[in-house]
Amino acid sequence: MDLTKIALGLLTAFCLLDTGDLALAKSPSEDVQDIRSDFVSEATKARAEYRRELQKAAKRAVSDYEKAAASAVRAGDLAAATNAMRQILLLDRDHKKAQSHFEAIGQLDEVLKELEDEPVLPEGDEPVNTGKLARSLVGTTWTWGDKRTITFAGGGRATVSTDSQPNTRLWKVGSDGSVHIGSPPSHPWYVVIKFDNNLRAFAGHSLKLESSNFRGQRTR
Repeated sequence: MDLTKIALGLLTAFCLLDTGDLALAKSPSEDVQDIRSDFVSEATKARAEYRRELQKAAKRAVSDYEKAAASAVRAGDLAAATNAMRQILLLDRDHKKAQSHFEAIGQLDEVLKELEDEPVLPEGDEPVNTGKLARSLVGTTWTWGDKRTITFAGGGRATVSTDSQPNTRLWKVGSDGSVHIGSPPSHPWYVVIKFDNNLRAFAGHSLKLESSNFRGQRTR
């Protein structure tokens, strides 16, 4: 047996294996793309599972609302029965009994219209990206009431059109996504709620003004 030839053969084989491994190795770009693909796949599965569980929960809730409505009718509490039927329509717009209930009292179209803007789940279930919201407000101007404006600057400073000096107001984004706008003690404090930069509108509430509630829109 020629040990030299055997050694050369084994060496050649290992070299070929190493070369094959190198040829199969992914480039950095391919590696990044694969990670993205894996994430999308897992996220898609998670979303589908969430929707299935949400549908199951809605089905159980509709059944419970039906029983609650029946109990309310037996007790003579028509308001509670109507509320239960309304909650059913929130979860299932095609529910025949709930539709018939509101048709009978002439409110079906009205209730369906109201439900268009009513979320199935309470707001705030998703975490608010406060940093992103704050950055999106910097440099923007919003108007409300008798054309009063507020302009957001960087560094948590803001200016209201009635201020004698610019950037005397302080503002910050709360953990719930509301924007708190404050000022020195001699001026009102504001809490701006449901500040939606995408819709370019907000609902606001002043803590010290008689006309405490107001609505506004983005103008710049």
